[in-house]
Amino acid sequence: MQELLALGVPEKDIKHPFEYRDYQEEALQQLFFTGYGFGMVEIPTAGGKSFMIANFIWNLWKNINRDAKVLILVPSTQLVFQFYDDLVDYGLDKSLLAKFTGSLKKKERLENNVNTAKIVIANRQQVFTKKSELPHFDVLFADEAHTCNAESTS
Repeated sequence: MQELLALGVPEKDIKHPFEYRDYQEEALQQLFFTGYGFGMVEIPTAGGKSFMIANFIWNLWKNINRDAKVLILVPSTQLVFQFYDDLVDYGLDKSLLAKFTGSLKKKERLENNVNTAKIVIANRQQVFTKKSELPHFDVLFADEAHTCNAESTS
């Protein structure tokens, strides 16, 4: 926590562009101030995980490292597209985002640059088979962590 405070992040004041539910704010507080960015949050379906991740990234960029690159692992191609759309709905600029999945249409492949994007949303299978095509990332989110195979994820 000392590192966060030294960077000007108030101990109990998470900033966010949108209002969220008490349990979401509590989880973000725990991740930033107790887990120092590490941890696991269990949220049920439709509980706002993508919203929480968007707010975590927003706070990370605003208060700690505006250049941090983020990889979001999801279990399926469908969730790559859904997560991408959710982040755009929450106000993240499309130029900051890239999809890393095998089912991109030709136009999407041309517009999609995982090397310049600050957030890459990828399905696990694509990452495991084509990880050499990915740049270095500072932050990793694994959606539906219970489905991650420990050996292949590490």
